[in-house]
Order: sequence, then structure tokens, then C-alpha cells
Amino acid sequence: MPYLFLIFWLQLFGSTTTEKFLLRFDCEWFSNESFFEPEVIQKHQIKAIHVWVSEKKDREIFENERSFLHYVFNPKGNISKSYKEIQYRNRMDTLTHEYYYDRSGNCIRREEKQLPFHFTYDYLFENELKKIEIKIDQNNGDTSFVHFFKHRYQDDQHFIEVANETNKAFKLITIQKNSAKQLLMERTSFMRNSSFHEKKYVYTENRLTEIIYRQFYNQMKEQKTNFEYKNGVLDYISVTENEQTNYRIGFIYGKNQLIKSIVKREPERKVTSIYRFEYLFDD
Repeated sequence: MPYLFLIFWLQLFGSTTTEKFLLRFDCEWFSNESFFEPEVIQKHQIKAIHVWVSEKKDREIFENERSFLHYVFNPKGNISKSYKEIQYRNRMDTLTHEYYYDRSGNCIRREEKQLPFHFTYDYLFENELKKIEIKIDQNNGDTSFVHFFKHRYQDDQHFIEVANETNKAFKLITIQKNSAKQLLMERTSFMRNSSFHEKKYVYTENRLTEIIYRQFYNQMKEQKTNFEYKNGVLDYISVTENEQTNYRIGFIYGKNQLIKSIVKREPERKVTSIYRFEYLFDD
């Protein structure tokens, strides 16, 4: 999704109970990485989710629905495998990710495969905090990079300094939460220049109602995401940049308030996309 990677956390509040939303907002949607909330996956005993997609341009009919993404989950609700079908002009390819966890649920290895490429990412944790990340090219055994993470806390902020294999810091991540553990701000700054990207979160009556995303590389860009609720359930998302609508997202719910479909409208491209969710439950 352009500029917005939907990096934030959201909870939906019903009339009598508080329940997390199926989709996570601290990572990009419709990627190989899981954008599903493990607690909800585990609660509903979901073994797998398959996503189908169809698109149409204005004044045209929807194209045939095609397979797009497939996710497999372990009993704790964490993703164990994902498959993304990539359409090229003359062929179809598949990007596969596999995930491995320690007893605490921390992801300690991710494998990424798309022929002829095969990369692994290994993660070392200490006191539940990520300390080291290593990327290895499995085709030749070469180490692509090693990253080291240093953590410190000050008041309500968590600072994460990321360094390369020579122990030279190249970026700083700042995370701020309120007393209710709601995310207020997340900022990534790069050491070599003044580039950064930042998200600020606005809540109304404990509901996330707006995200303000700013990034600066060669120029400043700002994007706003607004959330609307109906009967305690997320109903509508609109994303604007420079006062112009980038896209709108609507939700269709099925049994147990699980998402049945997501409808995305992009006015500039004059394209409407439907992402249909198909669930496999643990018997």
C-alpha cells in the first residue's frame, strides 16, 4: 500500500467486552509476513487463511478471482508458513516464507525462498529483546549482513540503536507508549543523514481514530489515515495525502465477526480490488 505500511496497533471495543481485531496494524498488509493477530487466530482455532483477489477498473467488470496469498499458523496463532503468488507477464512464481520460534514465542529464524534465491534470517534474543539479526545467502553460505540491537529506556520511550557488523550505528528507532500501553509514536531516524519516517497515533475514547505518517528523504511527505467504526467494529479506513484521497478500505464481516472481504478503492488509478478471506479451522 503506497507510503502507508499500516504500521500501528488497534483494538476494537464492543459494548461489553474488549477484543483484538483480526488484522494487525504494526506491519504491512498482504505481504508474506503475517498481518494477523495471533491471539485472535488462536481463539478461533484457525489453521490457515487463504486470500483471493479480484480487480476491476471503472466501467469494467471484475476479472476472474485469482489465488493470491496463503498463511499457515501454529497452535499458538503464530504464522509458520506463507505463500505469495506473484504474477509476471509470462509466468507465475511463488515467494515462500517459513518461520521458527522459541518457547517464548519469539521468531528465531525466517527462511525466504523464491527460486533461485534462498535466504535465512536468524535472530538472537536476550530477556525477550532482539539483540542480533543475521542474514545468510544459503546458495553460497555467505553472510549478507549482521545487525546488532542496543536497547535503553527513558520515561515512556524505548530507544533501539541498530549497528552493522563493524558495530557502527546506522539507525535509531524510538517507540513511545502511554500508561495503557497504547502506541503513541514510532520513529526511525538514519544516522548518515537527516532522513526519517515517523508515525503518530490519535485515540478517541480508547479507539485509534487517526494515524499521521511523515517521512523525509529528499522531501517531506505526510499521509493521514482515519478510522470509522460502526457498532463497535472497524467499518471504514480512508487514507489521504496532500488533502487528496489515496485509497479507501471497507470491511465485510462474516461468522464470529471474522473478516469475509476487504474492498479497496483507489480513485486515482480508478481501480477497485476485493480481497476475499477463506478460513480453515482446527477440527
